[in-house]
Amino acid sequence: EEWEERKAEAASLARKAAVRRPWEWNGVEDFLEDCGLAGCGYGELLQRHGLDSPDALNRLAPAGLRKLGLDRKHAEKLRAGIAEMRMYGVSGRTPGTRAECPLCLTVTGAESTQQWDMMGVYTKVGTATAEAAANAERPVYRHATGQHFLYYWEPDE
Repeated sequence: EEWEERKAEAASLARKAAVRRPWEWNGVEDFLEDCGLAGCGYGELLQRHGLDSPDALNRLAPAGLRKLGLDRKHAEKLRAGIAEMRMYGVSGRTPGTRAECPLCLTVTGAESTQQWDMMGVYTKVGTATAEAAANAERPVYRHATGQHFLYYWEPDE
């Protein structure tokens, strides 16, 4: 019975992970859709003004927003979207810098295999220690149950 409950929980997590979550950066058009401004033609306007990343939108001052010439209600929606993006800490990666690893990962896709119990949420617990030089500065994640770990090795040469 416990196995069935865990299997059902893994399947539920897989379904949730398959859905795009609001405020994950997937481009200007998706951001505008999350703000309720899809189809208003603002995507091209924002890109033309260099507002095509979370960092650029976060730097947008109220005066800059007025200069864009948006309808008042649309400007309010955009401001609310930017505020929510700031609250969730969404930011774009600066070109040439290493991407930060996420704090949590959801592993899905093998729910109907013998390794179904390894599916689910993994939380970052740190990075590999100095003893594992080949794995230095790579993240280590622990499964929500504490029974499984996820980590990355340097590719074989």
